[in-house]
Amino acid sequence: MTISAPMLAVFLLAILAGVSIPVLYQLYMFVRRARVLLETTGPRLEQALVQVGQATERLNGIASSIEAQIHLLRPALEAVSRSGRWLGSAMSFGGAIAPAVVAGARALFSGNAGQPAPHAGTRAGAEPPQPQSLVNVSAPPKEGHQ
Repeated sequence: MTISAPMLAVFLLAILAGVSIPVLYQLYMFVRRARVLLETTGPRLEQALVQVGQATERLNGIASSIEAQIHLLRPALEAVSRSGRWLGSAMSFGGAIAPAVVAGARALFSGNAGQPAPHAGTRAGAEPPQPQSLVNVSAPPKEGHQ
């Protein structure tokens, strides 16, 4: 049995049609679903873009008003900066002389003129604490412990 050329062409055309029809149908369904999706999301996307544009306009207005206020505040901020530098110098000077002033005031009002200052943690005139040994040899041993 021999197959003629026209018969082979018809056979190949039938195979091509049988394969391409389901592919074309799936492509049609995909395009249809995409169109429905775009039709439903289009208005929501448009509304979102409008809201973004309105928010951008509000932010631009706020930014321009802030810029105007900054130009008005610049002299005040520069004055605060200058006073801050002066205050920093004064505080460093005060920090340097404060211990001397406190020690002088303590010596003046302690009533112990000419006597050395008491140790830290003791009252004026009290004896400084004596070192204690770690083992108390005068205490009797506890029962059960030897």
